[in-house]
Amino acid sequence: MALDWPAFGDALWKVSDQLGIRPEWQIPVISLETGGTFDPAIVNQNGCVGINQFCPETYPGYVSVPVSQYRAWPARAQLSGPVLAYWRDALRYGPILSATRLMLAQLGQGLLATAPALDSVVFRSPSREYAQNAGLDTARKGTITVQDLANAMARQASAPAVVDAIARAYAMRPSERPRDPVYGDDFATA
Repeated sequence: MALDWPAFGDALWKVSDQLGIRPEWQIPVISLETGGTFDPAIVNQNGCVGINQFCPETYPGYVSVPVSQYRAWPARAQLSGPVLAYWRDALRYGPILSATRLMLAQLGQGLLATAPALDSVVFRSPSREYAQNAGLDTARKGTITVQDLANAMARQASAPAVVDAIARAYAMRPSERPRDPVYGDDFATA
């Protein structure tokens, strides 16, 4: 299932208007979480589902329908409903002004408070969290840092489908200009 434009663009701007999380910060995260497919029906090997990969322990707090039904929702419905609510809850730990920090929130809202800098360790091996996200540690150093998340977001942000989606979102608001997707306003000196 592809992104449902222009409704998906409306949902991106709804999140931006309500939460301050701009489309160029949302799209790379959604791309990474869906393995570059943007498929809202995707389920990973850990049972996490949808465009932001709600895992079994988080899902019931944000989605009130069976997983099979949620998987049939278009991307715009997932984004403007449960995903927006999850990201709103993450803002209690401070603003999210980059794809890197949004990805950190995806891994756990509380990480926004405990991993504030690019050199902050997010997960360390051996741990379940590290094992589930080991692909982010491309240097195989045994830790996942915020910089590793930034590197992953940079790879996503340069993918043609992500570049296209950002352009489509901004075509809907020609008076707006995208900011740096990776570091945004969170790590402006990076």
